[in-house]
Amino acid sequence: MAVVAIVVILASLLVAGLERAIYEADLAVCQANEKNIGLAVLTYSVSNRRTYPHRPGVHGDRQFAPVVLSDNEYDASLSGDVASIYDDRPMLRYFLPINESLNCPMVRSVNLEDTSNSRTRIYASQALWFGWQYYPVNGRAERGMNRVGDRFTWGDHSFAILASDWTAFSREDNWALGSHPDYYDGIMTLETAENHPLWIGPLDPATYSFWVAPETSDPGPVDRTFLYDDGSVRRLSHVVWRLSHEPPALLPTRKEQVWKRADDRMVRVPERAREDPTRSTHLPKY
Repeated sequence: MAVVAIVVILASLLVAGLERAIYEADLAVCQANEKNIGLAVLTYSVSNRRTYPHRPGVHGDRQFAPVVLSDNEYDASLSGDVASIYDDRPMLRYFLPINESLNCPMVRSVNLEDTSNSRTRIYASQALWFGWQYYPVNGRAERGMNRVGDRFTWGDHSFAILASDWTAFSREDNWALGSHPDYYDGIMTLETAENHPLWIGPLDPATYSFWVAPETSDPGPVDRTFLYDDGSVRRLSHVVWRLSHEPPALLPTRKEQVWKRADDRMVRVPERAREDPTRSTHLPKY
């Protein structure tokens, strides 16, 4: 029996080590993809008077960084915006292999080149921060990364980030999602458009793949990756959402807790190009 117990313990250690090795390998591929994005964007800027590619699918619209195709007819019916179709893919494929670069190995690969008429939105798992800017509810547009040397701004913060993995939170709809899974706690599950109701409706079929946290639980720590404008890729490990100084009794629901949690290294910024106080994502302070 003792021998069997030892074998079981050794096997469990081996499996845990293998899982961690696979995780680290996937994360390394994600970072390599971001490096390739940086090389492609900087090469584009050399041939285009130091300008970054312009992203019409985000600029001036309600959409956000991972969207590469959007028919915002559904949003227009709710918000009063002019209905229109934005498709970043012709611009992106000019200098970048889309499926190879914008699909994170942490999620199931989706066909970002899908031309099906039934698709009205396609989400990449890499967030692209160049070529657009925020539009606050009150005030002038923020600065965007439109030329080499520009900084992406929101309020008092500026960022030199061209791309990153994607993480987002909704205070109103009570969800948290990301390109990378949490670990230790490991409560996030991998979901796709075909088996999860997120963003899906009769007028809004979508293609995406993300890790999603259950509505009643907080996601655990996540490893984040960021591509900077000098071409370097940096990893922030164990990014967590910490409780505010308010007593837990005053934060009875996950919705309120997620909204009040923030890693000290991160800055909360809007999820959409047009400011929406109920939905946010995070970028590093430095």
